Amino acid sequence: MALVEYLYVDEKRLDTYFEQISSPVTYDKVPMWNAEIGLTGPKAGGAQQRFARPFTTHEKISKLTEYLEDKGHVEYGRSSGKKEGTTFRIETCQAKRVFIPQTAGSLRMLGH
Repeated sequence: MALVEYLYVDEKRLDTYFEQISSPVTYDKVPMWNAEIGLTGPKAGGAQQRFARPFTTHEKISKLTEYLEDKGHVEYGRSSGKKEGTTFRIETCQAKRVFIPQTAGSLRMLGH
């Protein structure tokens, strides 16, 4: 599985869409083990407990994308420019990080 780097996430919009398709929390099942030693011998037992937690941003994006794909609301790749019937488009591209240092002249142009 490749790691994903999100350049920008509109958290308000993501939360608005996500709350329409899912509950705001998920549950993690955690095994709980116990052991005892008594007069009658050793005893052991186990159980599972569920702990509620909010979804992570990546989980929300993945679940929303899956929902939209299942409903036919997503197309992939570059748009052809003509009106298509889908609501969302996902495009993957390569990007390069660029650092533009500030100069004294650029600060004067901005009114600083």
